[in-house]
Amino acid sequence: MRQNMYKIANRRLAANHFCINISGVPVEIISLRHIKHADISASPYYRPVKHRHTYYEAHIFLSGQQTYQVDNQMIDVQDSEIFCTSPHVYHAIPRYRTAIEKFAVCFTIGRTADGKEPLWAAALRQNAFFAGRDMQDITGILELIMKEAYHANETWYDIVNSLISILILKLARIARPDQSPSEHLEIMSDFDQRMISAEKFIRDNLVSNITASDVARFLHLSVRQLNRDISRKYGMTTKKYIDFVKYERALELLKEGTLTISQIGAEVGFPDRSDFHRFFKRMDGMAPGQYYR
Repeated sequence: MRQNMYKIANRRLAANHFCINISGVPVEIISLRHIKHADISASPYYRPVKHRHTYYEAHIFLSGQQTYQVDNQMIDVQDSEIFCTSPHVYHAIPRYRTAIEKFAVCFTIGRTADGKEPLWAAALRQNAFFAGRDMQDITGILELIMKEAYHANETWYDIVNSLISILILKLARIARPDQSPSEHLEIMSDFDQRMISAEKFIRDNLVSNITASDVARFLHLSVRQLNRDISRKYGMTTKKYIDFVKYERALELLKEGTLTISQIGAEVGFPDRSDFHRFFKRMDGMAPGQYYR
């Protein structure tokens, strides 16, 4: 069932063009897909080929192990880890240690009209490659992209564009883990800073069943202006964005498997288990208990 979802989502994503703007920087998605490979390096016919691309290539591992060669370095990558190469950097895959399952995201980043470089873009450009643990739950975002592409509801394309923005920014955080949140604000517009403040406020207050009015009051905006800002940034209403953040956090906690379903529901503003069950099934298509099986 899940592999069929990935196949349909892969085809739909390949058939559409995704080009977004983050802090004035154009970002184009060359490809975004789910991949499952057998251990082909065990074959006597397998020969690693050193190659390079004109775009960034990020691999986010779900399972298995793979070795990459960049210059003279050998980098082992396994499940829950990420490996990304920059444009024009030669690399090869000497061997697949096991069968692998992963997401691959290929993208380009342009320049701003005024020549200023946001720090997230600089963080990506300054590395020939980077690797690390998926501490930003990029896997969770990619799973949501796959589900949106699979179901293809009326607003799926806009939602995927919004998720891609979050995905690219989180990759930049992994590229520069030493960069503080305040540094990311250095050359951002007032709008970008408002959106970061809104996201943080929402995430910090999920347990209190936060509403659009609460967020607007915190930002000293009208609900109408807030809805315009959220729609511009994420392609959805404030209520839908809050629901998305709740769902994303609930999914993260379910995957960790350390809390009960009732406890997870309470963490995202649903003290009543049945209310949380209905909410999660509406967002995901699956009951939360199915993630424990």
